[in-house]
Amino acid sequence: MKFKNLSIAVILVCMTFASSAQITKGDWILGGTFNFNNSNSGPPAFATSNANISPHLGLAVGRNSVMGLSFSFGYYSNSPGQKNLSFSSNVFYRRYIILKNKLGCYLQYNGGVALSKSTEYIFDSTGASVKSNLYGQTYNLGFTPGLYYQVTPGILLNLDAGGVAYYYSDFGHGQWASSLFVGFLNQFSFGVEFILGKKS
Repeated sequence: MKFKNLSIAVILVCMTFASSAQITKGDWILGGTFNFNNSNSGPPAFATSNANISPHLGLAVGRNSVMGLSFSFGYYSNSPGQKNLSFSSNVFYRRYIILKNKLGCYLQYNGGVALSKSTEYIFDSTGASVKSNLYGQTYNLGFTPGLYYQVTPGILLNLDAGGVAYYYSDFGHGQWASSLFVGFLNQFSFGVEFILGKKS
């Protein structure tokens, strides 16, 4: 509960601070995040691994205001034989707000679609494995707050801090699912951005 209150306070501070020019209209923003995890928790011989890379490209439509496209490539697998591949594309709007000197925060709104393929090996009564594939598409709308640190006039280090997201998934044959994710300060993602057009 304390973490949630802290995250709400950070958002309110971001919305009320006045900012000076950091990113100017016409600047291009090129960046991305990368995540990787490999674990052996759970029953013996049960291991999971996942990786995700998310590049994005944006154009400053105003002072400290950026609109752009982001893409994400994801992979997940575990030792029982389950695998998942995904690709997503999102349109986003991000507002950067200077807090003090080189430290600032941002508020990002995004929406898009993801395509996925899940593979699972199911054992029949004879002990033989049967390969099963499931294809799906997921639509999402989300909000993500974050912090940034300006290393140089043209390089920013970012830290996404969770957020709010709604997902609707369609797997075909009448199979669908929807979910709402709310998680501030319990899911982090690190990244870097290059401001093309800034003088170093």
